[in-house]
Amino acid sequence: MFLVRAATSLRVMTYALTRFAPVPALLTLSACITPPSPVSLPEINVPKTIPGYESRVQSDLPLADAGTVTDWWASFDTPELNKFIELALTQAADLRTAALDISEADLVIQRIALAGTPSASSTAGAEIGRLPGRGGQADIAGDIRLLSSWEYDAFGRIEAQIDGAIAQRDAIVARYYDLQVTLAAEVALAYLAIAEADTRLSVARANAEAQSESLRLIDTRLQNGRATQLDLDRAVSQLASTEAQIPRLQRDRESAIYRLARLTSTPPTELERFISSLRSAQFQLPVLQGELPVPNPETLIRRRADIREIEAQISSALALSTERRADLFPRLTLNASLSGLVDGFDDFLDANTIGFGIGPALTWSGPDLRDERLAIESADIDVQRLAARYEQTVIEALTEVSEALTAYGLEQQRTLALREASEAAARATRLAELRFQEGVDDFLDVLDAQRTTLTAEDQLTVSRANSLREAVRLYRALGGVLTPLPDTETERLNGAF
Repeated sequence: MFLVRAATSLRVMTYALTRFAPVPALLTLSACITPPSPVSLPEINVPKTIPGYESRVQSDLPLADAGTVTDWWASFDTPELNKFIELALTQAADLRTAALDISEADLVIQRIALAGTPSASSTAGAEIGRLPGRGGQADIAGDIRLLSSWEYDAFGRIEAQIDGAIAQRDAIVARYYDLQVTLAAEVALAYLAIAEADTRLSVARANAEAQSESLRLIDTRLQNGRATQLDLDRAVSQLASTEAQIPRLQRDRESAIYRLARLTSTPPTELERFISSLRSAQFQLPVLQGELPVPNPETLIRRRADIREIEAQISSALALSTERRADLFPRLTLNASLSGLVDGFDDFLDANTIGFGIGPALTWSGPDLRDERLAIESADIDVQRLAARYEQTVIEALTEVSEALTAYGLEQQRTLALREASEAAARATRLAELRFQEGVDDFLDVLDAQRTTLTAEDQLTVSRANSLREAVRLYRALGGVLTPLPDTETERLNGAF
């Protein structure tokens, strides 16, 4: 038979239904089914401001352009950092994989959408041969079949499947954005670790040089009888202690270099050159330009990729719940057929060898629908579970931002105090050295002042780096100021890799 499954008008389908007695009977029986009420989602009362920071809230902060990540790292005004983050966002294997996941999700949507369109298949076969006793005459025999059907989505099952697939794609896109935000933040933290090590190394080497000069001065005084061996030993101990910090700082720098190379997905063929370029360069701790913007909670929820992901998962679960409710009702499929039989050369074009047929088919799990109702209850539980996760995710997001703001503000206060202490220690060191040269104080005062200066400068560097790290963590907590990808963004992503 030649079966053509094609979309047909409702009038033709209604006529076909009247030709089959079981069809209206099943439809009548299924009309008596009452599906469970849709699951209701709890209302989440979001505060109007970030807790504890009402005075710093900006309600009019705009979102980024569609499909982009706001380059918050530009506020550090550091070209090297910009280059490294751009490199990571371009080359990272995880991002390329995530982009392919989006493309695969698009294909899933298209495949599900095909279920609501006519589908067709065909078969054909023929053979030519001679039967015994036919006097050597050859005949042809064969058949041609075209099969086609179309499911009428009367109860929204296919539509729910499409909605669920679209929601799943939205969740994948949200994970893609979350990966971008996390990757950019990790690259910034690795860069800051290198810059911190470089700055601390500069402080240690400068202090070591100053202490070396003091050691030479003490040695000269000892030879002239104006200093003691105790002064010399104290100077040697101070210098050795300062120089002992340098290898540890170099180790921290090397570790950060390798971490940055890994985050930027540097190809193996370029890895050695890339690491060598980092070793030969010297990076300074950047200075944050301007104030950090703090959004209101409503804007924060729209930015955070983890919140948008779970929103998409809830939408997908709701679509699945709708699909399960549609399973309570029959599936109506319209089938059509066209066939041709060939038996000999004489019958090849005979109209009597061509047949056709058209008619509906119903598939129903009823009247025993206990399994379907249990599936509905399970789907509703998934929705409620995701709703609880959504509420917890919102709470965690608000808490994370508040904690990041607090940490950043307190570290800034610590940096200001340490800067004042460092400046005072430097003045005290200069004065102690002058008084020692004039013979007013002994060398112990100089050593103590130098030790205090080194500690204050090193702590100031660490605090500055910590303040910048807290700023990065705050930007990450704010979600990177992202907006959803448009439908055409998948093509751009595919072309970018």
